[in-house]
Amino acid sequence: MSTAMTATRVRLDAIRADEDNARVHDARQIDAIARSLTAFGQRRPIVLDEQGTVIAGNGTYAAAKALGWTEIDAVVAPFKSAEERRAYAIADNRTGTLAEWSHEALIAALRGAGEETIAATGFTRAEYEEIRDALLAQANTPGESEAHQSGYKRAQSANEGYDAYMASTERNIVLEYPMPRYLAMIDAWVAYRSIHGLEGNNEALLHLLATATGTEAPR
Repeated sequence: MSTAMTATRVRLDAIRADEDNARVHDARQIDAIARSLTAFGQRRPIVLDEQGTVIAGNGTYAAAKALGWTEIDAVVAPFKSAEERRAYAIADNRTGTLAEWSHEALIAALRGAGEETIAATGFTRAEYEEIRDALLAQANTPGESEAHQSGYKRAQSANEGYDAYMASTERNIVLEYPMPRYLAMIDAWVAYRSIHGLEGNNEALLHLLATATGTEAPR
């Protein structure tokens, strides 16, 4: 049996928040959701029961109201009982909290992102820098460098692209660099790309090698 539901546009004044919602949405979260809605739009509909109560997406509903929206995308889901309805609302919130972040992938994904983009993810610049600095400190911890060095050499010997080994672990390139030198190197690399109008890290790396060797960069 198909469980697919079609989203429809509904007026915010025709629906209501779930008064029994067990998930508390504080001001910071509502602000983060509002920033996300502003930056990316609504990419996922909220879920209503047949009485127009928000079962999943109460934070999105509140953020949309705060932004002055008058309509929102929603799907109406039937529930067999009040117990099933409450259980689904809890499951929708709880299942997301069981996941963990890969900090290395997170830093790689947000590297070079602007303030508005970072804010739209729900992280603050301070949180981003705290996670990044913790990774750098871990990378410089004695006893780990040999394993990281061997991984770095494998990446080089396999001729993997700059993006590939940067995304796999940020620690690979900080083996011989204390944190201040590493951060200065990253800033210099970003500036190099910008000055020469280079889009990706692979393109920039080939350009740098061509400049250093006096040859033409491969296309």
